[in-house]
Amino acid sequence: MSCVRFAMMVLACLTAVDASAAQPDKRVAKALKKAGIEYSVDADGDYEILVSVGRRTHKVWVRSETSWFDAAEVRDIFAYAHVTPEGEGLPDDLYRSLLERHYKIGAWITEAGRAASFSAAIDARAKPHVLRSAILAVAESADDLEKELTGNEDAL
Repeated sequence: MSCVRFAMMVLACLTAVDASAAQPDKRVAKALKKAGIEYSVDADGDYEILVSVGRRTHKVWVRSETSWFDAAEVRDIFAYAHVTPEGEGLPDDLYRSLLERHYKIGAWITEAGRAASFSAAIDARAKPHVLRSAILAVAESADDLEKELTGNEDAL
């Protein structure tokens, strides 16, 4: 097989994987509709939701892609709470603070040393009311940290 033909086959396979990864999981749409939650779907195929948190709002994403642990299929729900400017990292005292916080559902994760987001993993087949509760918990947790760090800024 020629190198060109092999490269074309690999490219075709990668393109197929990318296309399937961007497909929204229809189970999420069904659950969100049943829960009365408005949403949009982003370029990654994830569900983007603007959640009211008191007088503020916070953007939350429900991932379409799921992962498995043994017999459990889980889905991530996350929201950014703080993103540093390009070239800056999260302050060390913020890292320590995030490690010391405890929640009933979810935990803090950092991405590329520049962003702090709150994430909860739930059953991918969660009932609409459970999905709604997890979305609210993620929004409130992320918004609390955003308020703590920025005062009244409502950017995320």
